[in-house]
Amino acid sequence: FSTTLFAEEEPGITLMEYAEGITVRVLNDTMNVFTPEPEGSHGSGFIIHLDDQHGVIFTNRHVVENEDPLAAQRLKLAFGSGHEDEDEPEVIPAQVEFISPVSDFAVLSFDVTKLTPETRARLLTAQLPSSEEFEKVAAQGRDVVTYGHPLRGNNISTGGQISGRHNDINDGQLLQIDAAINPGNSGGALIDAESGMVIGINTSGILSANNVGYATP
Repeated sequence: FSTTLFAEEEPGITLMEYAEGITVRVLNDTMNVFTPEPEGSHGSGFIIHLDDQHGVIFTNRHVVENEDPLAAQRLKLAFGSGHEDEDEPEVIPAQVEFISPVSDFAVLSFDVTKLTPETRARLLTAQLPSSEEFEKVAAQGRDVVTYGHPLRGNNISTGGQISGRHNDINDGQLLQIDAAINPGNSGGALIDAESGMVIGINTSGILSANNVGYATP
C-alpha cells in the first residue's frame, strides 16, 4: 500500500488502518405510535472533514432516509470497532446536512466535542481524488477495496476490481465492481487499493448474481 498520501501525518499507515480510521457505522432508528418498539437499520459512512469542533460524513441516501411519514427518526454514529473482545463503540447523534434528490447520496455532520479524546485520536479523513485523478484511479481493471459494516459484522473489507461503468435510469452512472457488497456495506468507502483514494460510495449489490456490486462515484 502506497503511503505517499500519509507521508507527513500518518507515516507507515496500512490500508486497513486507514480504512478503519475513516469509517463509521450509521444507525437509523425510527418509531411511531403503532409500533411499541423502535425499528432500527444500519449502514456505513466515511469521514471527509474533521476539525476540533465538527466532522462531516458521506453516506448513501437510503441509509438515512425515513420512509415512514408517521415515524420519528433518530440518526446516530457509532465509532470504534465494536468487537466483543474490545471496548463498546462510542455512539453520538448525527445531523443530516444534505440528501440528494437525484442520486443515492447524503451528507451528515457530527459534534467532535462529544467524542472522547481516545476516539477522536483514532479518526482519519478520507483522501478524495480530483476530477483528473478520478479518471485514472476509477479505470476498468483497477484493484479496489470496500470497507464497512455488512450484516452484523464490524470493520469488514472485501477486495475486487472495477468491472466497468453502469448507467442506471435512477442514479445515473455507477461504478460496477466485483467486490462483495452486502446489507450494511451501504454508504461505506470504495477505496483504490494502490493510492488509498476514496473513489466511490458502496451503494448496492445484486444478490441473485455472482459478485456484481455498484458504487456511487
